[in-house]
Amino acid sequence: MPIDVLLARTDDLAVAITGARAFTTGLDFTLAVRSRAARRDGLIDDLGGHRPPGTDRSRHFLLGFEFADGRTVTNVDTWPPPVDSDVPTLVPGSGGASTRFADHDFFLSPIPPPGDLIVVCAWPAADVPETRTVLDAGAIVDAARRVIVLWPEPVDEPPLPPVEPPPVPPGGWFERAVGRRR
Repeated sequence: MPIDVLLARTDDLAVAITGARAFTTGLDFTLAVRSRAARRDGLIDDLGGHRPPGTDRSRHFLLGFEFADGRTVTNVDTWPPPVDSDVPTLVPGSGGASTRFADHDFFLSPIPPPGDLIVVCAWPAADVPETRTVLDAGAIVDAARRVIVLWPEPVDEPPLPPVEPPPVPPGGWFERAVGRRR
């Protein structure tokens, strides 16, 4: 579906959603980061959230969504996500990076209700301030209605191990959104 939106930009870095695919159970999208110059600090490699234990979690890219009905989800929420299908989840997927770019897939579930879908991001370690971008969730709902189901979802998948969430900046949207669920 046609979602291409710049979420944040500094003099040296840009963060965008460059594409999306609707499913009956949620929205798969690619988060893209582009750097003006090569970064040798490994920060762009940290984008997807696939870090081994002991990694400095303060470098974490923060991404969150607020549905029109007030529900929120972030990539700093407790892992694994809740089993309740009404509780929004944001799951990192595959991706790749170099010293100048990164593309990582995420899956947002469930399909948000019609209305404003607010995307919030921040990356303190890269000097990206907290930004808010409003998307029309109605377009996502419409795309999900056109999905052709190939087979039912499996119901007996093994649970994922828990992961400690990273710290969030005090006083912002992420602190309020994450604090509601803890």
